[in-house]
Amino acid sequence: MCTHLCASMGTLCFRTGDSQARGNWALLDQIAALRWVQKNIAAFGGDPGCVTLFGQSSGAMCISGLMTSPIAQGLFHRAISQSGTAVLKVFITPDPLKVAKKIAHLAGCSHNSTKILVDCLRARSGAEMMRVSKKMRFFHMNFQEDPQEIVWFMSPVVDGVVFLDNPVELLTRGQVAPVPYLLGVNSMEFSWVLPFIMKFPLNKHWMRKETITKLLWSASTLLNVTKEQLPLVVKEYLADIDDHDWKRLRNHVMDLAGDATFLYSTLQAARYHRNAGFPVYMYEFKHHAPSIIIKPRTDGADHGDEMHFIFGIVLSKGYSSRKEKALSLWMMKYWANFARTGNPNGKKLPYWPRYNRDEKYLQLDLTTRVDEKLKEEKMAFWMRLHQNEGPEKQGSSEGGSAGGSLRDCPTTQALGRLATDTSRTSVMPSPV
Repeated sequence: MCTHLCASMGTLCFRTGDSQARGNWALLDQIAALRWVQKNIAAFGGDPGCVTLFGQSSGAMCISGLMTSPIAQGLFHRAISQSGTAVLKVFITPDPLKVAKKIAHLAGCSHNSTKILVDCLRARSGAEMMRVSKKMRFFHMNFQEDPQEIVWFMSPVVDGVVFLDNPVELLTRGQVAPVPYLLGVNSMEFSWVLPFIMKFPLNKHWMRKETITKLLWSASTLLNVTKEQLPLVVKEYLADIDDHDWKRLRNHVMDLAGDATFLYSTLQAARYHRNAGFPVYMYEFKHHAPSIIIKPRTDGADHGDEMHFIFGIVLSKGYSSRKEKALSLWMMKYWANFARTGNPNGKKLPYWPRYNRDEKYLQLDLTTRVDEKLKEEKMAFWMRLHQNEGPEKQGSSEGGSAGGSLRDCPTTQALGRLATDTSRTSVMPSPV
């Protein structure tokens, strides 16, 4: 089990984008771990020909990114991205030197020479660099700073080694690992966890259209919205809502943020992979995780809620219902089946169709069912909004049939999140 924490380590993962500090440290760590698995896992009874990558949130973005990396090719054979893909615009830092200079300034290491700058930063203690990280205010709203200058987190770069080009460009050209891909989102990605971490206010004081517009502009680079596009976005999501109905405004802001980030990028990634001709299985998880935390809404799944079910946490919680426990067993079986065979389907499980031209996907809830074209009207809006921005325009094109041969894996290894002997997974009962 490997965990990579460049997002939380902040400035310790700085990069200049040149030979002095090329960057992509976390991804290189992951690739090194995969190479270790290829060389050594057989000695532990594992199969180096059956490795599944599995990540959630920033981990999901890494998995999606590794699928476009030439130096990761052949090191894994299935991939799972939960709530995140490399299509999310902030996944790649376009100007790493600019960010490095900002960090260097806060650390007292400003210099025109990247060698001297990097040497100075590397001479700082871990405690000093963590103080600089706090000053950078990673993943926090900053209403005083120009939105174009905000650094949300230390993200990867196009370095000519891990990434030969922006992953979106590579996906557009079909340059992606030829492996089955399971990916999806939660129905309310921006409900409580992310606003809480970001200090994104969703209270009555802020939920007026004028102040909401200011909020959205401050988060515009994260939402991938320009100043010119912002009025169109506000009109699409908030036009018909009375300014005094603050709870309804809040709910629509939650939907807007989730659609703009996780949902749109996930659908684009699914389409790129499908169009390249490889098997894709998509889901929407819709059930909130039982919790003692009081959240604004419990009519959908918050960011990370699916983890409680995939790892069986609800099975040990006394306040979980029988239906919730059955859903957890179903999901564990789906994930284990996919890791073993590249197909989540199995005995006594509701059928999960491939994500083909009809764009069918599985709704994971107490009542699990197949649907198609997830949030079709809203996704059409975002497609129109971004249609002149390059590679994303091509993401919806039809083409390529899902294909590729699969073979069963007697043993499963899933780096980052899961290590399961699927032969010991019990058959799941129907949630009733």
